[in-house]
Amino acid sequence: MQLFQQNIVKERYIDNWKLTMMEWDDYDDFTRKYDSSVNLENFAMRYHNWNFWEGMGLLLKKGLVDKEMIYYLLGGGFGVLFTWDKFGSVIKEMRVQLDLPEYFMWFEYLAEEMRKVAEEKGKPWKSVPNKGILIRENT
Repeated sequence: MQLFQQNIVKERYIDNWKLTMMEWDDYDDFTRKYDSSVNLENFAMRYHNWNFWEGMGLLLKKGLVDKEMIYYLLGGGFGVLFTWDKFGSVIKEMRVQLDLPEYFMWFEYLAEEMRKVAEEKGKPWKSVPNKGILIRENT
């Protein structure tokens, strides 16, 4: 419940809303606008959010929390699924750029598990299109 309480504070709602308003055309545009060297406040909001999901995903993987309980506490998985759909391709490109293949892997795991629960309940998640979620192709 302490994890749940951390997720429902007013400041987190405000920060999460600000994150939904972010727009970019491609990974380079994302870094020009939101990299920690140019937008430290956005970086802090983003990493606070992503690390919350990362921690929840690791707890789920280790069997320390129940996935159905997480699903219901997280509003049908909405927050994590929306956030992964918005930032997942950026995170995947960061893995390549930083040579960190496990970067936020538990966040991704959590999103996929919440997607499965939604499907099992007959409420499949419909991705929300976000402007400019592109991964540069490897050449």
